[in-house]
Amino acid sequence: MFSEATRLLQLVAAQAEGPAGCPKDQLLLPLVMMAILYFVWLRPATKQQKEHKSMLEQLKRGDDGITQSGMLGKVADIEESIVSLEVARNVKIRVLKSTVSKRLKNDTSPAKDADAKADKAKG
Repeated sequence: MFSEATRLLQLVAAQAEGPAGCPKDQLLLPLVMMAILYFVWLRPATKQQKEHKSMLEQLKRGDDGITQSGMLGKVADIEESIVSLEVARNVKIRVLKSTVSKRLKNDTSPAKDADAKADKAKG
């Protein structure tokens, strides 16, 4: 009876320790975590970067745009890495092309809206 209890304790202790020499089991958890990280974080970020790059390549004069800081305007000129935005009549600002976050789809430009409001206030 004493030997059965000893053998049972040894069996429970061996199961608690787990497979000490199996490298496959030790690598499984980090690989699963890396796969989850890829599909939840890295893959969507890469997709978003590609979409932003495509939008910047399609940007042309006359498009309405908004910068990352919230400036609204019409694209007046495009150089290699700099865009001139007309934010009001005869008021242009130069920003890095990469800071243009999106093209606006509406037909009215922010510069025209600001001019229309100024005209209403005058007369």
